[in-house]
Amino acid sequence: ADSCAAWAMRGLSSIADSEPSEGSTPEQGTRPRVSKRRMKKHGFELAPISVALVGRPNVGKSTFFNRLVRKKEAIVSSVPGTTRDRKEGKAQLGEIEFTLTDTGGFEDLIRGSKSPTELLAPEHGSDLVRAMHFQVRQAVEKADVVMLIVDAKEGISTADIELARWVRRHRNNAVSSLNSDLLEQAQAQIAEHTGLEEEFGKDGLILVANKAEGKGDAFDGDSDDHLWSLFMQECYSIGWGNPVPISAEHNHGLGDIHNALLPFAIAKASEFGASTFKDTMPKLRVPVDEEDKTALISPVITMAIIGRPNVGKSTMLNKIVGEERCIAGPVPGLTRDAVHIEWEYEGRNLRLVDTAGIRRRTKLFGGTSSAMARAASVGKGTNLSPIAVRKNDAKLEDLSIVNSLRALDRSQVVAVVIDAIAQDGDLDASGPLTRHDLSIISRV
Repeated sequence: ADSCAAWAMRGLSSIADSEPSEGSTPEQGTRPRVSKRRMKKHGFELAPISVALVGRPNVGKSTFFNRLVRKKEAIVSSVPGTTRDRKEGKAQLGEIEFTLTDTGGFEDLIRGSKSPTELLAPEHGSDLVRAMHFQVRQAVEKADVVMLIVDAKEGISTADIELARWVRRHRNNAVSSLNSDLLEQAQAQIAEHTGLEEEFGKDGLILVANKAEGKGDAFDGDSDDHLWSLFMQECYSIGWGNPVPISAEHNHGLGDIHNALLPFAIAKASEFGASTFKDTMPKLRVPVDEEDKTALISPVITMAIIGRPNVGKSTMLNKIVGEERCIAGPVPGLTRDAVHIEWEYEGRNLRLVDTAGIRRRTKLFGGTSSAMARAASVGKGTNLSPIAVRKNDAKLEDLSIVNSLRALDRSQVVAVVIDAIAQDGDLDASGPLTRHDLSIISRV
């Protein structure tokens, strides 16, 4: 023990006394948030773009989403169907700014041998699955770029190929699609000014190979890694070009994601009439009236919608924004993530937050006979026991409640939604409010 302590003290003293080498910077030795290894400098004029993440369950979409937005916004779990709603966030890689949309996995779209409810919604039924498909389709049609996330360790499956075909069919109805000629011009300019000749995406479609640790330089089929070479050959069957190898969990490959998105940001700027080179871009000064200054500097008001499960929070938000933005239904527990929606009302920018229902702790972790029966029905056809399934559901719901409370703390305005007739069966009710409603209001 004495020798170990002495060795540790010598190591600490050597670190403290060591001087930085010539030409080193204070940032050396620390791991950057975004890898600059393959991120090339450029002088192009860029425009913000929108990116949608799609893929089968458990390929790392939510982990990748959290990595790019630099927040733990989306719930990450190994349980299929954890993500249900479309979840948007602001992201930036280098000088590229984009809106990122996380979607739920929908492997059951392709599997004909399984019913639609076996994988993603064994408890809520096929209505939830159809609502999830609608949200994914909306994200695909509204995005400038669609990223198909695949698992590099598992390889390309038939489900991935069919999903790629499904996305390509729905891209024909895309609201925002960039001109192919502008994309080719942008790619040629990037190759001329930066030397990057790798083409990752075609027609606004990018294939991303997650869980590919250490494969950042293996872009061709002649790699020394035999398994990676086979995987590259499988990727060509999708028809989306070369895959971008990343590791969302270990923060690898974000520089290559930057290079893959760069042509789309340049093409978007060119489509709006802007020059693609900053040196030729005129500096415009837009006069601002004194009355408009207040509107420009006023912050965005965030309003969180909270309440017990199945009181109509998602339905009310859909009515406010005028579209089916959140999944709503008669079954409690449909919403899991806190969904942020940008909305403008009478010139005022608002951010509406739909949250998961806050259930009572006795119902969340209780062991009633009805809860055990529901857990037993969910566990059929899986490798998990009913108790394990119930624990997984309780953990996911607990994470949802934590996100709801976090959204409450970050909001300037909170709307508490109640059920006007729920107090009929509550002996401790106070007027139209149940005892649980009063506890939620006290938390506000």
